[in-house]
Amino acid sequence: MTRIDEKLLEERLTALESVRPWTPRLISKLESHIRSASDTELLRINPLRFAADKSLGELETIDFAAETGGIGGRRTLFNSAEA
Repeated sequence: MTRIDEKLLEERLTALESVRPWTPRLISKLESHIRSASDTELLRINPLRFAADKSLGELETIDFAAETGGIGGRRTLFNSAEA
């Protein structure tokens, strides 16, 4: 597992939170997933599977993926490819 840059993670999560008022659980579950998932799991994250695995709403998770894909200069925060 890669070491997490805590300052950068906090900056990125704050930026994600400012896009729109997401369900608070979505951001906290994303942070938890970032901290616990392998690098491969993070690169292959799928919004529908993430929603199902974390008991989140599919529509909000899809909106989140679509609206936040470019934050941090990486279009693949969420990826439609199956793991």
